[in-house]
Amino acid sequence: MRRAHARVTCPAGHEYEADLHKSANVTNSPGLRDDILGGRFNLTTCPTCRVESYADVPFLYHDMGTGLRVWVYPERDRAAEEAILEKIRRAAAIANTILPTDRSGPELVFGLDELRELITRPER
Repeated sequence: MRRAHARVTCPAGHEYEADLHKSANVTNSPGLRDDILGGRFNLTTCPTCRVESYADVPFLYHDMGTGLRVWVYPERDRAAEEAILEKIRRAAAIANTILPTDRSGPELVFGLDELRELITRPER
């Protein structure tokens, strides 16, 4: 699991820095899967208005047990799907020289709802 600081905006429009997951390896950190399913993943609290909200930033979901390795991008980025896939594939071409290439499922989903649907399918 990799975390990083990112600039986020709360529903009221306040901007602030938050410490967020940029990847979620649910094999090494099983609690992250529970957080995703329970709606607690990448939740932040605005220091100005104290409103808690989901920080909708791209991250890599990885389940080594099922071979699922999928990028999760915000729904608002769906129109750029082809460009995002091209970027993912270029990076994978480099990474696959040192990482395992056995993976299952799609390369990209948009939003936590699509990810939840994917990881709770009976065949998973």
